[in-house]
Amino acid sequence: MKKFLVRVNNQEFEVEVEELIQKEATKVRSPQGRAKHQVTQIGSGKVSAPMPGTITQIHVKIGDIVTMDQDVVTLEAMKMENRISAGKDGQVLDIKVSIGQSVSSGDLIFIID
Repeated sequence: MKKFLVRVNNQEFEVEVEELIQKEATKVRSPQGRAKHQVTQIGSGKVSAPMPGTITQIHVKIGDIVTMDQDVVTLEAMKMENRISAGKDGQVLDIKVSIGQSVSSGDLIFIID
């Protein structure tokens, strides 16, 4: 289930969208006003961008051991910081983005094993 904040005619609505065919596990939380996303292809350790935006921070380096909820990168989209978490425990094998890089929804960001 994904939650989105949608603005229509200057009114904001919070909506939830459920995928009928689940190919990805998605988790959305808003601690302290910041969105936190994890989009991981189940069992693969490949983490993709949940939305288009710009990479503003990389919190780990290749070889680091991470936990499931640990922030790996920060993605700015629509003037909001979105912290992308690891999605599973493991070691960072590759980081496919750099600070300042623009990404599209679904672009591979990093790989964990």
